[in-house]
Amino acid sequence: MSTIHAERTLYIGEKDYVGFLFQGDDLPAGVTISSGTVTVSPATGLTLGSGIAILTSDSYGAYAWVTAVTAGIYEVKFSLIFSDTKILIRTYRVRVE
Repeated sequence: MSTIHAERTLYIGEKDYVGFLFQGDDLPAGVTISSGTVTVSPATGLTLGSGIAILTSDSYGAYAWVTAVTAGIYEVKFSLIFSDTKILIRTYRVRVE
């Protein structure tokens, strides 16, 4: 099991986004997110909109659209590359009820 950095509950049939906004020590002045990928585990039951992280317009945050299909607990893992070459992996736990 991964370290969980955030959690939320969705209900079957809901479509919403999950993600992270960085600041402070994770995002020093002048540093932005360059790119990122997203995966879901287990691979079925929570549908991922894209395996490419969507960056906020200021490049300080990243998110992904998900659709709740089957009840269960899922991990949405973001692997993000920053402009200073730092790589952070953050996990969002989604409970589908």
